[in-house]
Amino acid sequence: MVTEHVTLQIQPGMAAEFEVAMSEGRKILESAAGASNIRLMKGHENPETYLLLVDWESLDHHTDFTGQPGIEAFRGLVGGFMAGKPAMQHFVTI
Repeated sequence: MVTEHVTLQIQPGMAAEFEVAMSEGRKILESAAGASNIRLMKGHENPETYLLLVDWESLDHHTDFTGQPGIEAFRGLVGGFMAGKPAMQHFVTI
């Protein structure tokens, strides 16, 4: 299993709308082959910073998803809220 860790910085004052969009975006992620345990966390000190965690069966599952139409639909829902490029890393349990 690989955990995708994405830090999202959204535009000021857009938290409520972003969270609504992410509830729809979550459905897209849940339907992706190999994706599970999707979590969205909001920054306590900085409420315009979010952490998206997605567990993937393998890195290939995530890579495959990035080439599918679902990723464009996801970006279409949430991309307009971004204040910068999301920072993404992959982690494995040791």
